Amino acid sequence: MRRGLLLAALLALLPGVGTAGAEERAYARLVVFSDLHLPGRLIPEKRQVVDTVNSWSDVDGVVAVGDIAAGQGTPEEFAFAKGFFSRLQK
Repeated sequence: MRRGLLLAALLALLPGVGTAGAEERAYARLVVFSDLHLPGRLIPEKRQVVDTVNSWSDVDGVVAVGDIAAGQGTPEEFAFAKGFFSRLQK
């Protein structure tokens, strides 16, 4: 991934987590977004990551950690973040 990309899509195998869809598998798969700094830079790349995650059939959930807002957590930043996360289908 490009150095400037502030997303990390980390896949983790978590045995024993009872999430929907995982019952047929011996594992659950979560995607972790870290320090998104929304809206911030690299919006098209961040949206592409969401599209990629949406295309994965074995993802049971998505977790966002770290800084979600790019600045001080203004209403505008969180409104953008709400729209961004609403695109997730997991």
